[in-house]
Amino acid sequence: MTSSKKVSALILIGMGLMAFTGCSEMGGSEKKTPTHANNAFGTYLAARSAAAEHDMEAASTYYDLTLKADPQNATVREQAFTLAMLANEMPHAVELAKELIVEKPDHPLARLLLALDDIKRGDYADADIEIDHAQKGPFIILVGNLVE
Repeated sequence: MTSSKKVSALILIGMGLMAFTGCSEMGGSEKKTPTHANNAFGTYLAARSAAAEHDMEAASTYYDLTLKADPQNATVREQAFTLAMLANEMPHAVELAKELIVEKPDHPLARLLLALDDIKRGDYADADIEIDHAQKGPFIILVGNLVE
């Protein structure tokens, strides 16, 4: 085989491999839709990545997408709750706190947020009830003493 035939054969093989592996558009300027938006695992990884980069708003959004894809996942619900608080999405965090206490009635952080929401609305009696139902720890005891 001559060298020009070898080069042609290599080019054809390379083009075939690129087409086979989906790389025929290498260098194109089109943006592709991220695949992580289509499944719970992808959105979970995106949430973890955003949280690691301290982008709490994006992390909260991705945890919400993960929770929608896997609504029975208690771990994801708790992470979505925490990130909603960190992203200062308090109304949403309150909704998630209400869901969390169904699964774990003495969840301290969820009860604390619900108590703070009650205090914000001037409902001190309900705030006291939330604190009474929380798992007792030093901070919950302190807050409970302040509410009384």
